[in-house]
Amino acid sequence: MGKGISEFLQDYGVNLNFAPVYDRGVNQSVINTRAFSTDPGDVIVRANQLANIFKADNIIPTAKHFPGHGLVTEDTHVESATITGPLRELSQFEAAIRNKIPVIMVGHLAVESDYVNTQGLPATVSKDVMQTLLREEMQFDGIIITDAMNMAAVTKIPNAEIRALQAGADIILMPANSRALNQEILTLIETDPDFANLIEDKVKRVLRLKAVWALSESW
Repeated sequence: MGKGISEFLQDYGVNLNFAPVYDRGVNQSVINTRAFSTDPGDVIVRANQLANIFKADNIIPTAKHFPGHGLVTEDTHVESATITGPLRELSQFEAAIRNKIPVIMVGHLAVESDYVNTQGLPATVSKDVMQTLLREEMQFDGIIITDAMNMAAVTKIPNAEIRALQAGADIILMPANSRALNQEILTLIETDPDFANLIEDKVKRVLRLKAVWALSESW
C-alpha cells in the first residue's frame, strides 16, 4: 500500500504527504478506519513502516493528529473535541519523533488535564501544547503544521490563524482567506519585531526541510 501511494504521489509531483495517522482507531466519528489499529503498539509499528516507505521514496511524511485524536468521541471537522485526563496517545508521537518524522500536524483538540490545560481552546492555538509540550518537552525540532483551519472546532476562535503562528505553528493549513492572512503577516512583520523574529525562525525550518528533501535520495 505504501509503495503504491508513493508511486502515485511521485507521478503527480507531490513531495509532502499528510500521513500517516498516528492516532488510535478508537474514535468512531472520523478516525476509526483512518488509523491502523486500536492498539498503540501496533499503530507505532505500522505507521512508522508507512512513513519509512515515504521517506525512502523522498516523500515527506506527516504524523497526525497531535496530541491524539483517537480517544475522543467527536469529529473536529464539525464540532469541538476535548481530551480529558491523561494524554494517552503521546507514546505514538514520541515514536514518530524517534523515527525522525519531519512534520507533525496538530489537531484542533482542546486538552483538559492536570498536565496540560488549554482552557477550552484547541491545541492549534495553544503555546502550552505546541511550544512547551511538543518542542521543549518532547524535543521535536521539525515542522509543526496545523490541521485545516476551516474546520468547525477552530473557526469560531477570533484571529485563530495568527494565534496559531504565535503559539508555535510553522505552517497554517487551509486558512479561510490566504491572501488576507499573508497581508496580515506582512503587516505584523513590519510593525512587530518579536513577531518578525518568530516568522524568521519558521521560514528557516521550512527552508531546512526543503534543502534536506532536495539534497537527499533517502532519509
